[in-house]
Amino acid sequence: MKWRLQEGQGEAIYKIGVSSLNGANLPLLTKFFNVLSPKKSQREQEKLMQELPQFQVDEVFSVPEVGAVVGGTLSHGVITERDNLVIGPTTEGEYLPATVTTIQRNRAPCRVVRAGQAASLSLIDIDKDDIRKGMVLVSAQLNPTCCMEFEATVYLLYHPTSGLCPGFQATIYVGSVMQTAVVKNIHNDEESLNQNEQSSVTFRFVCHPEHLRTGSTILFRERTTKGIGQITKVLRYKPGDHRVQHKR
Repeated sequence: MKWRLQEGQGEAIYKIGVSSLNGANLPLLTKFFNVLSPKKSQREQEKLMQELPQFQVDEVFSVPEVGAVVGGTLSHGVITERDNLVIGPTTEGEYLPATVTTIQRNRAPCRVVRAGQAASLSLIDIDKDDIRKGMVLVSAQLNPTCCMEFEATVYLLYHPTSGLCPGFQATIYVGSVMQTAVVKNIHNDEESLNQNEQSSVTFRFVCHPEHLRTGSTILFRERTTKGIGQITKVLRYKPGDHRVQHKR
């Protein structure tokens, strides 16, 4: 078996040499995936299923005689057929009612999807054109909110010039959310961020509000500039916020 264990910084990294040409070690790789422990324990999984449903929309389809279909992963709760939920945010920051009619997992019909599972859900009471990647399908009891601005603690991996300053635009990636945002404020004495430095930064989306959660991992990039961080604060959206243009 051509694999070895490399130890560093307290973490074990398994390396398995495989070949897509002759299939060498592919069975070993499959066995390795099968014995990996799940990210969450059984108790943590059961706790997530007790919460109200939150489904992240990764894909949107339109199926003839079915209507709008969304694909994604359920992060919290349980969704069953005929559940009445809300989906959003729209470009105006609203969450629209939608009813789940059918559920499929691995192209097979089922009646329920649980936290941690990926599925495709067909919806009624909403048009496909009103849905986009990055939206969430959640319980109305959550009173979901969205944001145009958020704060994150970020680490600048690479920047070609002397420092990243307010007014810089980059593409933001948070799960399936992808949108251009402007650096509004950098919360340090220099009001700039150099390569290999960390600071709290306020971002503002350029086009429309998004549904974000504190603690989520954020990636941003623009050409060769790259950074990573974690959302620390979500500033609640107010109607009309997306019409305010950022001044460079």
